[in-house]
Amino acid sequence: MIGWLLAIWGTRAFDLAVIPTGKPAWIDFSLDYHVLLYLTAVSIGTGILFGLVPALRLSKLDVSSSLKEGGRGSSSGRHGRYLSGVLVVTEMALAVVSCLGQASCCAAL
Repeated sequence: MIGWLLAIWGTRAFDLAVIPTGKPAWIDFSLDYHVLLYLTAVSIGTGILFGLVPALRLSKLDVSSSLKEGGRGSSSGRHGRYLSGVLVVTEMALAVVSCLGQASCCAAL
């Protein structure tokens, strides 16, 4: 949301800065509210996926038996380790894609 407000402020500041010379016709800064809604939904969805799934898995864990056994891991069996691995790999892949997108934007400047 802060980025959206900065974008609004930046476009207004740009418009005020080019008043003396006039804005070129090929420059059109417009903010699309559909994109804002989509990115908000994606952010909330990923937050729920990467935050709620491990929490639900840990809620099924029997703490007293784990402490008695002295086990290190909290994942229950093969399925728990697989789900944990999938979440970590997906999170890292999204982080790499995000970094590459930011690098390409910086390179375009």
